[in-house]
Amino acid sequence: MYLNLAISLAVGVFTYLHFQEVVDYQLAHLPAPPKDVEKTRDTLTKLTWIRLGVVVALAVVYMRIARSLPLRRRRTYVRLFVLTLGGCIAMAYLVIAGGSPDWTRAAQTLQGVVLLALFFTLLGSDCRAHFFAKAAR
Repeated sequence: MYLNLAISLAVGVFTYLHFQEVVDYQLAHLPAPPKDVEKTRDTLTKLTWIRLGVVVALAVVYMRIARSLPLRRRRTYVRLFVLTLGGCIAMAYLVIAGGSPDWTRAAQTLQGVVLLALFFTLLGSDCRAHFFAKAAR
């Protein structure tokens, strides 16, 4: 979980530091040339800011979940499971859809692998027993 968070934050920081280059890349790699370049650039700029906002919001969610892991609550397991599954789907979509620089897609692929490992760890009986042991008592 922390590795995925670290990768996500690193990509967010790198995107922030190279913001204009990311927007320029996206503009240059559109399927068809836009009719209004400035309007399209403005839209891509807004979308990139939204992505950075999502990275920050997910970092907050991850930290809240991480704080509740030692409590061994079922809802923590469910939240982590849903977040991990959603992350796997999102990373697959982002990598397949393209439109991002190669370094971003490489990081997203790495995040997808980390999330898949976490997903299968969560499915394991030891992990489930950790969260569901209280109910059996």
